[in-house]
Amino acid sequence: MVATPADVTPLLLILAFAAFVLVGARRRSTWPVRLALAAGAGLWIALAGGAMWMVSQATAASLPPPAGTPGNPCVSGAPTKTFDVSLINLPIFLNRFGDVVPEGRMYILDSNIATVRQNFASAADPSKANVSDLIEPLTVRVNKGDCVTVNFTNRLNEEAPTLDRTVRDAAIYPLPGEIKKAPGSSTLDPREFAPALSAPKIDFDPTTAPNASMHFDGLDYDVQTADGTAVGRNPDSTAAPGATITYKLHAQAEGEYQFKDGADFTSQQTRPTDANGNVRFIGSHSFGAFGAIVVEPSDATWVDSRTGESIPSGTRAIIKRPNNKDFREHVLFMHDEVEAEPGILTRYCRGGSEDKTGSECIAPTSAQTATLTKDTLPGLGGGDADAIVQYHEQVPVKLEWFAFNYRAEPTFNREEIGCPAATVAGQRYQANECVGEETSLSSWIYGDPGGGDLVFPNYRGEPAQVRLLHPAEFETHTFHWHVNRWAYDPQDEGGLDAISSPNHVTRKTNILDVQSVSPGTSYDLVVQGGAGSSHKDKMATFGDIIFHCHLYPHFASGMWGLNRTLDKLEDGSRKNPDGSPIPELEPLADFDYQPATDGVNPPPSPVATTTPGFPHFVPGVFGYKAPKPPLGVADRSATPSGGFGALYPKTPGTKCGKPGVVVATGLGGGFTPSVAGW
Repeated sequence: MVATPADVTPLLLILAFAAFVLVGARRRSTWPVRLALAAGAGLWIALAGGAMWMVSQATAASLPPPAGTPGNPCVSGAPTKTFDVSLINLPIFLNRFGDVVPEGRMYILDSNIATVRQNFASAADPSKANVSDLIEPLTVRVNKGDCVTVNFTNRLNEEAPTLDRTVRDAAIYPLPGEIKKAPGSSTLDPREFAPALSAPKIDFDPTTAPNASMHFDGLDYDVQTADGTAVGRNPDSTAAPGATITYKLHAQAEGEYQFKDGADFTSQQTRPTDANGNVRFIGSHSFGAFGAIVVEPSDATWVDSRTGESIPSGTRAIIKRPNNKDFREHVLFMHDEVEAEPGILTRYCRGGSEDKTGSECIAPTSAQTATLTKDTLPGLGGGDADAIVQYHEQVPVKLEWFAFNYRAEPTFNREEIGCPAATVAGQRYQANECVGEETSLSSWIYGDPGGGDLVFPNYRGEPAQVRLLHPAEFETHTFHWHVNRWAYDPQDEGGLDAISSPNHVTRKTNILDVQSVSPGTSYDLVVQGGAGSSHKDKMATFGDIIFHCHLYPHFASGMWGLNRTLDKLEDGSRKNPDGSPIPELEPLADFDYQPATDGVNPPPSPVATTTPGFPHFVPGVFGYKAPKPPLGVADRSATPSGGFGALYPKTPGTKCGKPGVVVATGLGGGFTPSVAGW
C-alpha cells in the first residue's frame, strides 16, 4: 500500500525536531559528538528523501495515466482532433453602417482564409443574413478526453485585403426607404445619412510583423512546448512571421476555454515603444485576436444551428447528446477597447497628436468646434466629443465601440438615421417620430443589429445554453439578459436537463439575470425553463429579447444584441419586414415543440393569413415605430371615425383573444394572437 501525505506528516515533524536538536548540539560538540552528528544528518537526509518519495507516489496515484510521450499532455489512446489555424490581418466591419476595424486580427481555419479575404466587406450585409458568417471569433469544439493538436501559422506578415474610402462606402448598406447621400451632405431629415468624410486606413506594416501564437487558458498542455509565450527560462513557443508551430492540448474537462495571442499582450493602455521611441504594437486583443475551444460531453456531437449539417467551427450549434437532452448553444465573446473607424459619422481631430491629413480624422471648422464643445465645462477642451450626429439638430458624440462577436451596433448610428411619424393615411396606424435613443434597439426602424449577425435565434421553450467569454483586456462588464434567467452553478441544480424543464425549482444555487464578467473569465448560462423561460403553467415568452452590457456607456457604444425567440418554424423561405432574409433554424430533434399533439413535433408552421408568427403578426411598417399592442396602453378611446388608428374600447373582464381567432385591432386590418391572453 502506498503511503498518503497524512501517513508521513508525523514522521516529517519528528525529523524537523531532530534537525533542530542536532543543530543546537553542534555548537558544543567534541569529535565523538561530531561523528554522531554526521551519522544523524545522513540518516535524516535518507528519511526525509524517503518521505518525499512517498508523497510523490501518493500524488501520482491520484493523477490520470502518464502521457504517452514527453511534451504530450494527453492520456495514451485518447481520440485526437486536429485543427490547422492561422492568425491573419483582416479589416472587420462591425455593422451595416460601415464602422470598421482597419487593423483587424482574426484566428481562422486555414481552409477558410481565401473566403474571408474575398468577402470581408460584406460581413455585415443584411441581405446575406442567411449565410453562415465566417468572420467571427474562431470557435472549435472537441469532446471531453480528446487530445487536441493545433497547427498554428503566423500570417501577420501577409497583407490584409485593400481597405480605403471606396471599399468602406460600398460596405454601407441602406435598407428600404433610407437615403444614402453624398459624403459631407446635411442629413438633418429622418432616414437619411452620408458616408463619413474621414476614411479608414491600415496603419500596420506586415513587413515588420512580430511573432504570434495561441495561448490557451485552462486546458492541459506542456508549458515548455505549448504555452504560446516567450517567458522567463521557458523555451519560446511562439511562431515567427510565416512560421508554423504545433501545440498539443488535453481536453480534460467540459467547458469553454479561450485562447489569445500570447506573443502580444500589449494594448492601447500600455503603448510600448521601440528603441527609437516609436509606439509599436499590435494590441492583438483589441483588434480581435481571440477565440475559444469548447469542450462538449464525451458522447456529444454537434451540427450547424441553421442547417443541421456538420460544422468544423462556429459560435452557433446544436449539441446532440444520445443519453441527455439536445440543446442549442450560442457562444458570445465580449470585446472591449475596439479600435474602429466610423462609417457614417465624420471623425474630427480634437488633439495635437491626431492625424490631420484628412484621412482618419479631419480638422473641424470653427462652427463644428463650437458644436463639439457646446455646453462643456470651461478649461476641459470640450470634453472628448469627436463626431456630430445630425437629426433635426446637431448633437456632439464620442466615437467608441464595444462589441459582441466582432459586431457592434452603437446608438449614435441609429440616432443619425431617425424615423418620421407614422400616420393613418400613410401607414394605417399612428406613431410618433423617433426621438434620441428611445427606439434605438428596434429592428422595425433600423433593421437587425450587426447586419443580422447580432441576432441569436431560438425556438421558444427549447433547452438553451450561452457560453459567455471575455477575452479582451481592460473592462469588467455586466452581462444582462432580459426575460431569461440562469443558475449561477448549473451543476448544483442538476445540470441542463433539470434546469431547462418548466417545472424546475431552484434549491441550492442563485438564479441570476445579470453576471459580472471580467477579462479572462467565462460562464455557462443554462436558461431556466428553456428559451423564453417557461415556468409551470406559463408558456415560454417569444419575440426579440435583448441582451447587453449593463454599464450604459458600453451598451450605448454597441455592446448589445437580440435573442430572437421564435414561435413558428423558419425554413429559410421568409423575409423580415425590412426585406432581409430570415435564416433557416433547425429544430432540436428530441424536443416536442407542440406538446398538445401526440409524438415529438417540430415548431408549428406559419400560416400567413391567420398565424404568421413573430414578427409578422405585428401590423407595422418598416422604417417607423411599430404600433402599440392591443390593450397595451391605458388610453383605448377610438378615433371619431372608428377607422384605422382606433384602439380597443374598454371591455371589462375580457382578454385580447383566443389562439386562432383573428382580432380586429384597428391597427392594420387585424392579427391573430398566438397564445391565449396575448
